[in-house]
Amino acid sequence: MKLPPPALALLALSAACKESRPSGLTGSDVPIVIGDSGPGPIDVPLTDIPSPGDRPSTDVPPGNDTGVLRDTGPLVEEPFRPIAPQSGAYVRSLRPTFRWSELRGATTYRVEFSATRAFAAVESSATSASTTLTPAADLPRGLRWWRVVGLDGATALRTTVAWPVTAGRAKHDLNGDGRADVVIGAPGRDTGVGTPTGEVYVHFGAAMPAASPDLTLTASAQGERFGTAVSTSGDVNGDGYADLVVGAGYLRTGAAGETTETGRAAIYLGGATVSMSPSVRLGAPVVGGGFGQSLSIVGDVNGDGFADWVIGAPAYDRLTGRAWLYLGGATPDDTPDLELTFAMPADGFGGSIAGAGDLNGDGFADIAVGAPQTVGATTGEVRVFYGGATPNAVVDVNLVGGATNDIFGTTVAGAGDFNRDGYADLAVGAPSISGRGQVVVFAGASGALNQRLLDVRGAMVGTVGEKLGSSLDGAGDFNGDGFDDVVVGATSNAANGADTGRAYVFAGGASPATTAAVTFSSSDTSGGNVTLLGHRAVGAGDVDGDGFDDVLVRAARAPANVGREGGPGAVYLFRGAMSPSGSPAWTSIGAGTTQVNEYGYGLALRGGFRPRYF
Repeated sequence: MKLPPPALALLALSAACKESRPSGLTGSDVPIVIGDSGPGPIDVPLTDIPSPGDRPSTDVPPGNDTGVLRDTGPLVEEPFRPIAPQSGAYVRSLRPTFRWSELRGATTYRVEFSATRAFAAVESSATSASTTLTPAADLPRGLRWWRVVGLDGATALRTTVAWPVTAGRAKHDLNGDGRADVVIGAPGRDTGVGTPTGEVYVHFGAAMPAASPDLTLTASAQGERFGTAVSTSGDVNGDGYADLVVGAGYLRTGAAGETTETGRAAIYLGGATVSMSPSVRLGAPVVGGGFGQSLSIVGDVNGDGFADWVIGAPAYDRLTGRAWLYLGGATPDDTPDLELTFAMPADGFGGSIAGAGDLNGDGFADIAVGAPQTVGATTGEVRVFYGGATPNAVVDVNLVGGATNDIFGTTVAGAGDFNRDGYADLAVGAPSISGRGQVVVFAGASGALNQRLLDVRGAMVGTVGEKLGSSLDGAGDFNGDGFDDVVVGATSNAANGADTGRAYVFAGGASPATTAAVTFSSSDTSGGNVTLLGHRAVGAGDVDGDGFDDVLVRAARAPANVGREGGPGAVYLFRGAMSPSGSPAWTSIGAGTTQVNEYGYGLALRGGFRPRYF
């Protein structure tokens, strides 16, 4: 049975901030307005009734219906639950520290581990007098479930839900060497047939990744734009290696000269030796939808121990859009297990897709799908589907943008545990809000959705015209402070010239700062004129194996040599550190001299994929 929607708290990020207390508001009715002298926070009402008639909560003062706190008395006691490692986390240590909430009346706690969610057998256990435990012996390498039993003497008072954790493994690690791998799609690559067929390049993780790719994956059909989208954020067949899903979202079907872009996708299974041939080819369930233009491995949605994935067809039925959930298994197949709908005409449903993590703490991974053109005037929405033993297509939470033409939901990404409360958080971009752009981080929680519990921290508003949020992803723990961070692109930032672009890392925290912790600008890159930096900005995992998560940033038009602009594109690796640098540690520039190759258009993502039409 599915749990009720979580109370989602609105966190905020911005490159500049100021507090404003409107007249007539006192006490808890204090919104925080962040930005320059331009517009304040955008309206992001949250609804929990999945229907076209959704309306925001009205339990706020008239005229102040955007993110206003109403003090309604004491909150419900925090449930007894796991906190860390986050549900579905990958941890390199075989002895990670486990944390959980306190249970009233408990004198000790017993942490149990099992190879199955149902705990058919308890493999090992250990006790603690506090709410933390570091195992005295190594856990088995790979996937395990853990839970906590609260004890009063020998009496068991209550048991938490079981959470999955993968020990001794690195996320995005295709070949099992303990480092995340870099996967770069170049869907515009012409392999000699005169049309953009596409290629995908794999650079295995290393202290310094090789200049040339370790693997080059090629398309099987002309013009399909292989590498439109890529994802390596999970193990779909349960063998302990990350797997790769690649979209070819522009494969055309029909008679000669037909312009229907139907699309398709392929799965490459990881292993000690990664095959250059796909293990599974995924045909489009519908014709003409651009299947594979967006996709993501979304985690274990149904709790069977295999990562699952979602593929979108945002152009289907005149941009109404569709998306499909595929459940992983020992032998993954090409048949979708669930169609995700709740699409409205021309809303672009499926244009962005993210594994949201476990937003409500029930031990199942959740899914977020963007529909950035909803409500006719491109206000935009994001629909959240909760995982469960039997997933369904019911929209559990519907997040709605608050300004005309903001295209809220153009980007969507799992933000990890941004505020370190044990619940996964969700980031959403609205890059066209007031010409500046905005990113909002929603904090997951248990319990029913109740807008009165919103914790409004403000609006992350970009400088004029920079389109903040044009790319977006969870960055992992980039600065090593124990909080997950987010990386955000602003492709039209003009600080170093028109459309030079920037990217930012915003650090998570108990009270997250609303200014960027790190800024990556075109002046940081080497080798001539770079434009549209931040066209892609993604969390890469720990590529160099130093214990810090790294990020990748793409410049859509980067030079192949000094002085050339409008080049084929480049991808820059920025290393995480306690005091991270804004200069790239590694640069990979696409082949050729023009941008038609679209080098780096597809990057392996921790979260969602930005649609091509923005």
